[in-house]
Amino acid sequence: MRHAARIAQLGDDAAAALRDESVARASAAVQSAAELDPRLAALAAKLDGMVQELAESIAELRRYTDALEADPRRLEAIESRLSVLDGIKRKHGGSIEAAIDERSRLEVQVGATEDIGAAHAVAERERDLRRDDLEKAAARLTELRQAAAERMEAAVAAELQGLRLEGARFEIELRTRSEVMADGAEEAEMMFSANPGEPLAALARVASGGELARLMLAIKTVSADTDRLPTLVFDEVDAGIGGEAATQVGVRLKALGERHQVLVVTHLAQIAAFADHHLVVQKSPGPDGRNVVKVIELRTDDERAAELARMMSGGVTPKALARARELLHESRHATGDGPRKALQRS
Repeated sequence: MRHAARIAQLGDDAAAALRDESVARASAAVQSAAELDPRLAALAAKLDGMVQELAESIAELRRYTDALEADPRRLEAIESRLSVLDGIKRKHGGSIEAAIDERSRLEVQVGATEDIGAAHAVAERERDLRRDDLEKAAARLTELRQAAAERMEAAVAAELQGLRLEGARFEIELRTRSEVMADGAEEAEMMFSANPGEPLAALARVASGGELARLMLAIKTVSADTDRLPTLVFDEVDAGIGGEAATQVGVRLKALGERHQVLVVTHLAQIAAFADHHLVVQKSPGPDGRNVVKVIELRTDDERAAELARMMSGGVTPKALARARELLHESRHATGDGPRKALQRS
């Protein structure tokens, strides 16, 4: 179509040339001569055939040129369409066949979303069912937590009495969340009051070092069967206590040591006596003036008794040594008030 005008012009020129009557006149002349001389009959027939073929060729050219379109606007529209098709081919596989395959795939996707309203309604029903299941599971978890919290509060309170924290209170506060989460409908926080008359507050904000150590000892004691931590470290667990309270601390630490590795930093012989292994940490001035830290393992009962005696009296005297041996003997047979267990493995 881009060359339609030029082709039409050339067709018209060819038709005009073919309409020249010279061939027709020649045919008529030879036909007349053949009537006079029969030997020209074959040539006359040939020229007559040429006249007929010329006429047919002229008619065919006319039909061809009449069928040509030379509308510039239609030509522009067709070229624009071809440009779009070229872009589609480049984007979707480089061929018309690949582009048709992509169209079929997209038609399937569009068909799948035609009933979007029904699909949305199904999704909402499924969401409501799942939320109902979630809320029921959260309610069951809340009941279990409340029961476990009550058991733990009672057991920890009894342990605190044994650890000579009379008047201290321990509670577990369950705060309801605005939304049910994967771990339940509430958050749990441990609350503590060390002295009578003091309000309960978050454990991390109210307990001193020694109180916190003994409280953690009580918590770890009652949850020993469910606690999965392999190693427990207690520092300053002996702060502000002595006598029977120290013995009760030692009893509980020893019980924890049956299920965990327990590391205790202590200055009380009553607590140290309960340990299965003893390490002495010594500091002394080094050659450059800085302290040198040395760790010594006590391997025999005599070494342990000597160190316990030193801890009690500042020196190793016969009386202190005898008392240290008594402590070692008592620690291997003492049960104290006995630790309370509040939690069970589920």
